[in-house]
Amino acid sequence: MKTYRDIYYKYITVSMVGAVILGILMGVTKINRMYLVAGIALWLILNTAFWFLMAKNREKRLMNLYRDCNISEYIDEYEAIDQRFPKFGDDFDHNSVRLNLAAGLHAHGEFSEMKRVLDMVRPSKGTDLRDLVQRVCYHNDLALYYIERGELGAAEAELTECYPLFELSAFKEPKRSEYLDATERIYETIQLKRGNYEGLDKRFANWIRDVEDPLQKVACSYRLGELYYNHDMIDEAKKQFEFVVKYGGDTFFAERAADVLKLKGSHKAKL
Repeated sequence: MKTYRDIYYKYITVSMVGAVILGILMGVTKINRMYLVAGIALWLILNTAFWFLMAKNREKRLMNLYRDCNISEYIDEYEAIDQRFPKFGDDFDHNSVRLNLAAGLHAHGEFSEMKRVLDMVRPSKGTDLRDLVQRVCYHNDLALYYIERGELGAAEAELTECYPLFELSAFKEPKRSEYLDATERIYETIQLKRGNYEGLDKRFANWIRDVEDPLQKVACSYRLGELYYNHDMIDEAKKQFEFVVKYGGDTFFAERAADVLKLKGSHKAKL
């Protein structure tokens, strides 16, 4: 809840006002004080649950923006959250905000800004599931940044930090499979950039079929189109790029795919 300062401050204010009112009632009424104490406790519990629900709903709405490729709006919201984050807020939560912002900046093609944000992240060293997930997200994001820089060795080095984490007992299903798949998609993207194409068409096609996240479908379709394009399979590549343009919103995948579709003759695009 502390992630969203406006929600957190409303929670504190309403909690205090309600508790004060109930406290005044305790002093001016003849109601059994045990009932009033129980009322205050119930009020605090219900109020906390309400504002936690408000925070969860906001988190869900923001995630839907990202998944549905509405990246500019997603970035704007997370930049505001980052700027308003409580000065003495939880480091883990602030890391999560910045990792979410970095993911949005990557999808929008703002790679230098993505790296600036990642440089402010200090992943948790804990061994709980949430800590392990945060560390995987951090290294995966850095790997994506290095891919766009053409530093494939550095990208692969980031992924080597992830694989041992998946073997820890705390990394339980279904989170383990979800984040292992995400890491594998990045690894195969590195192979694509290196020209190691064997089997990649089947893997990316399977991901397009299996992943539920629209943004990940777009990303995998773009990579499959990139693979076809590099093999001069222009018609097959065109189908993938048309899908990316149609569903990719304001992602860099859609922008690059549109540039390829505009090309005429023998000109090659940089993907």
